[in-house]
Order: sequence, then structure tokens, then C-alpha cells
Amino acid sequence: MLRPWRPADVPEVAAAAVDPEIIRWNRVGVPTPEEWLAKRGDWTAGDHASWAVVSVDDKEHVMAAISLHHLDLEQQNSEVGYWVGPAYRGKHLGARILDVATRFGFETYGLRRVHLFHAIDNHASCAVARRAGFQLEGTHRQSYKFGDGLWHDEHSHARLNDDVVTMLS
Repeated sequence: MLRPWRPADVPEVAAAAVDPEIIRWNRVGVPTPEEWLAKRGDWTAGDHASWAVVSVDDKEHVMAAISLHHLDLEQQNSEVGYWVGPAYRGKHLGARILDVATRFGFETYGLRRVHLFHAIDNHASCAVARRAGFQLEGTHRQSYKFGDGLWHDEHSHARLNDDVVTMLS
């Protein structure tokens, strides 16, 4: 289940922020958990929509996060980003939430295109994108400085609102 972020989620975000894989594949100098939540909890700027991913049975425990960001309603496109907590990896949760958030963007915001970037070495994120129907479009050389402080090449993937998508198992 996707739900809005809450101030009470700070401990969950803080726990995710020390996970080695989340550190590795996110930006250098990330904000504090409080700052991170404040940005994601305030949709008034109109340039993003963010959710905590929680179990239907336990709406308090955060399993993952997903955001549509750099929303450009005039151009009808958005970037999407996500992370999955260590206990929930390998269960296709990432692909399911990516699909849900993408469909939300198409249906609610009238987007025609949602795209994402990931470091080429982040094979898990590539699998999530492909499983959710995002086609590989190309490589951006040394385009992003990740948590290891190094500039990495990235793959770009995109899904269009008229793509026929069959979720891969």
C-alpha cells in the first residue's frame, strides 16, 4: 500500500539511510531524515509526489519509498525514483510499486512519459525497471555522483502511457 509520508516515519527513514545499498546508490550529501521527509511530505510545490510503501497489514512499518519528481505537467513527463528496504528486496516489490506510481502519474497527472536513471552497476534497479515495463533507452556517461563519491555512467529507462506492459515475474 502506498500512503503519504508522516513525521512519525523519521525512524524508518533513518534506518534506511544507513543501509549500505541505499547509501551506495543515492546522492552524496543526502539531507537528514527530517529534511528528506519534509520535502516528500509537502506536495504544494507541484513538482513531485512521494509515498511511503507499507504493508496492508502494518501501515506503520515502511518497506520502501517511491517518488515521481521533476514533474513537468506542460511536457507531460516525470522522473521516478525508489528504494526498497533490505528485508523486502528480491520479492519484486520494487517493480510492483514502480508500476503503481507510474500508472498514478499517467492517470492522475495525465503524463505521457515516466523515466528513470540508475547506475549501470546497479543491476537490481535495472531489473526493477525492466520488470515494470520500462524500456532501456541509453547510457549517460559519468552523469551522476553517487554515494561512493564517484561519477557513474547511468542507464536511462522510460515507459510511455500507451506502452503495453506485462509485468514480468
